Amino acid sequence: MRTAPKTRQAMQKEMPILLPFFPSGHPDETIGSIGVRYHIRRGNSSTAKTYKELFGLLPFPLTFTVQPNLEKLAERLPGDVHDTFRRFEQDNTLMPLFRLFNGASTTGKQHSASTPAKANRSRRVLGGTHITNLCPDCLIEDEKKIGVPYLHRSHQIPGVTTCWRHSRALLDCCPTCGCPYSAPGELIKSPWQGCTSCGKKTEDLAKEVSAQPTKVEIQFAIFAKDLLHFNSLNLSNEIVFKMYIQRTQELGLGWGDGRINRQKVLKKLRTIFGTTLLRKIDPAFKTGKLSGWFRALESSSIEAPLHRHLMVSFILFRNIAQFEKSAKRVLDIELKPASAACTVTASDIDKNVEDVDQIISDLALTAIRYGYNIKQLWLYRFSTMQRLVRIQPDAVKTLERVLKSKPKAPKQIKAQGALAGRKDWDAEDDIKWRDSIIAAAKKMYGEETRPMRISANRIVKSADYSPKGCRYPIECRFPLAYATAVAYGESLWHFYARRMLWTLQSLVDLDTSPWTLVRHAGLELYKGKAILEYFESVARGGGSSISGITTILEKRGISRDWAGPCPDRTFYAAGRAYRLRTNRRGNIGDKASDHRQVISSGAVRS
Repeated sequence: MRTAPKTRQAMQKEMPILLPFFPSGHPDETIGSIGVRYHIRRGNSSTAKTYKELFGLLPFPLTFTVQPNLEKLAERLPGDVHDTFRRFEQDNTLMPLFRLFNGASTTGKQHSASTPAKANRSRRVLGGTHITNLCPDCLIEDEKKIGVPYLHRSHQIPGVTTCWRHSRALLDCCPTCGCPYSAPGELIKSPWQGCTSCGKKTEDLAKEVSAQPTKVEIQFAIFAKDLLHFNSLNLSNEIVFKMYIQRTQELGLGWGDGRINRQKVLKKLRTIFGTTLLRKIDPAFKTGKLSGWFRALESSSIEAPLHRHLMVSFILFRNIAQFEKSAKRVLDIELKPASAACTVTASDIDKNVEDVDQIISDLALTAIRYGYNIKQLWLYRFSTMQRLVRIQPDAVKTLERVLKSKPKAPKQIKAQGALAGRKDWDAEDDIKWRDSIIAAAKKMYGEETRPMRISANRIVKSADYSPKGCRYPIECRFPLAYATAVAYGESLWHFYARRMLWTLQSLVDLDTSPWTLVRHAGLELYKGKAILEYFESVARGGGSSISGITTILEKRGISRDWAGPCPDRTFYAAGRAYRLRTNRRGNIGDKASDHRQVISSGAVRS
């Protein structure tokens, strides 16, 4: 008798098949290493078969900071699924270290050992590395003591370059043939079977003479390993941020008002780690792009790279004992009884009154000197005004009465004269800045290289001159420089035209298809096709020339603010702004990032 096919709901309710066995993890072993040992003992012929048995999925990388799909593996093992999953994360991944610096905000909540801070799993952080490190001495020592070699998770900590136990440089590829130990879609079998390319064994690797790590590399590896096994206090990212603030003040690396002096911290980083090691650990130092580096020092840095937290913690605390001492000190402040914090004494009231009087006096002097009113004080002295209102909500009215009662002082007249002189000074700077912007723009538009978009901001950054303390001309202070920067900045369509003309002039094969031309030009598909159709009559080949491109644009009357060949045409937005054009993945017009799915009944399910 033929049975009816199973419904999707019935198939989803079916429990995964339990594994016949699964190796128990050794101290500090990665989940990927356990998976390889299962693969070898099981005798599977392919990696795909092992992944199917363990996760029910096709092969995926097991080299992330915290490996995905561990809950699927936990479902295939006996016992409570949640306990098994938590045990994997705690003992066989870098989640304890990730949770230490990226735990969820606990503002208004009390920390305790029974309420661990939850870590936000950011895909960008999880996918930070596809490298696997190993220490040949550790593999040999583990085989002698335990009977089997395995990969250590403390060697996989981002930024760690040295084995903390043997003070030996870690290897991420075969020193003979250069083959990386981790390959896409493959298990890492090198510790057990040797290099997959040249077959070099672990014993041979241990005999290799490698460069001796520096003292800082060894200390950093020990510190990172200790932090991996530390988080017994269940710290959150806010607590760690307060520890940074407190420690920088102790070391003289902060400002007087409880802020971090970034330049001093950077200087200390370079002093302790050295330029060579910094470039090796952090790509930002290698490329010189440090503008957003200090997100690792902000309380909102949920997605800050893990190695940056480790680097900052190392230069501030240097060892796990100092780190724990600072953590307990901050937690003691956080865990003070609310009743004690809310107890108001007579001396506190007197102190608050004195604070209010002093703040009002300071704000009044500032207002008189610069001619500020209350609205301007909120604009230019926001934090001081906010502090005043928090201490005494109706203090602004008192401040208004003080400002009305005080006459103009000589300081105010002097300040007004200084402001007038400053305007004259700005006028001189405005002319110099304008001339410098014009020179920079002409140089950029005349460069005989593949055109890049020249925005107003980019021109200003390239200018040789700018007034002290000014990064971009403000229209009210530097009207000439501002107007010049805007005038010389090009529109998106003007850039598309220059890029397409350069591509057409650089052609070797004159019969290149339109799609290939747009791809070589690096433009958005539909807008690129529109530009290509507009310049269809332009001769191809002959060698690229910026002067030739300028001549073509001038003949066609294309200025830097060109609105394109078809201003009225609407193009589909690309990237994160893309909206669905069919209802296959959601409602038409919804953002694709909403991840909505339309079921057969027509209802929308998130």
